[in-house]
Amino acid sequence: MTHTITRRSQNLGFGWTNRPVQKHNQRTGYSYLVIDTVDEPGVTGSVRNCVKEYDSARKINSNNDWSRSWFLSGQRVVGDLHQAEYDLFALAAGEVHSVQLETED
Repeated sequence: MTHTITRRSQNLGFGWTNRPVQKHNQRTGYSYLVIDTVDEPGVTGSVRNCVKEYDSARKINSNNDWSRSWFLSGQRVVGDLHQAEYDLFALAAGEVHSVQLETED
């Protein structure tokens, strides 16, 4: 589902983790580590607050593996994550008036 948000939107969320989890391959019997997925936002509110949290997480996890997700009204944002982030940064900076995000149904 496509949603349009503006700088005044208060329903954006952002979450991140750098927690490793062990996965088991049934076919080979070997285990391996992956970074856990993000199931819920750690921060919700305005675009500016979420972008600020992203920037903080980016600095904390510099040169390390980490996982991140964006949320809109509790639904995970899907599609091109890099393009969505670029659009959200432009929105927070006032370079655009609105952006469209796709969410899971």
